[in-house]
This record gives sequence, structure tokens and C-alpha cells, in this order.
Amino acid sequence: MKLFRREDMTTDEPMHQSRIDAIVASARAQNPTPEKRPLFREAPRVPLAPSDQLIERRLEEELAFVRRSLDAMGERLADDPILLTRYQTLLQSFDLLGQTLGHLATVVGAEDRAEAVERIGMVELRARLQRTEAGSAQSGPTLVRGDFNPFSNH
Repeated sequence: MKLFRREDMTTDEPMHQSRIDAIVASARAQNPTPEKRPLFREAPRVPLAPSDQLIERRLEEELAFVRRSLDAMGERLADDPILLTRYQTLLQSFDLLGQTLGHLATVVGAEDRAEAVERIGMVELRARLQRTEAGSAQSGPTLVRGDFNPFSNH
């Protein structure tokens, strides 16, 4: 450890300041761009008003119950390392189905369903719910889904 003498100092700084400056410069050289957090946060959305129809609120509760049950079943199956290795894609679909049920429950139970659909974070689901054409009952829905199907054998 080198001790500084007063004659070695080029400024009127205290002797320990040079050492501190060297430490700070070294730290900045190792991490020149510190992680920056955004200063702006979106304001939390006002919760959607519940539907005034009792049957719609009950449907929302039932869909939420099915979602929780599906989530619990998926978690239980994912705890088995053999099943997890063999059926990873299929087990991930439990989460996707649970999210879909959660969004549908919110839409069914909301007074303003259009706003509830607008708030859905799943882009494909939101697009399917906002489409203008409707499928016929005999031919089935005219849904366009992604190429990924977790239930196919392909």
C-alpha cells in the first residue's frame, strides 16, 4: 500500500480523495452504462365495473374456478420430472388455457365487455374476439389460429 505524502498531491484535495477517485473510475470502467429504469409508469387501470346481471357474475365465478383447477392440475403434473420432460409442450398449454379462461371470465363478468376485450393482453385472443365476421353454427367458427397447436401430434 502506497502512502501519499503532501508533496505528491497536485491539488488541495485530502489525501484519501485520490484513492476514492481511482476506485470510482475503476468501477465506472467495468460498468460504463448502468442499468436505467424507466421514470414513467403507466397509471393503474380503473377496475372494470361488474355486470349487473347475476347470471353473468356467476358464469365469471365458474370460469375462474375452472381456471384455478386447471392451473392446479398443470402445476401438479409439472412436478413430475418424467412427465415434464416427456410432455413439456402439452403442460405449457395448461397455462395458455388458464390465461384464456381468465380473460373470458373477465369479459363475461364485466359491464363494459368491449373495454374488457380491449384490455386482454393475449393478442390472438383479443383479435379473435374483436373480429367482425361470425362463424355459422353448422360449419363451426371461422377462427384463424397460429400454426402452433399444443394438442397435435406433429
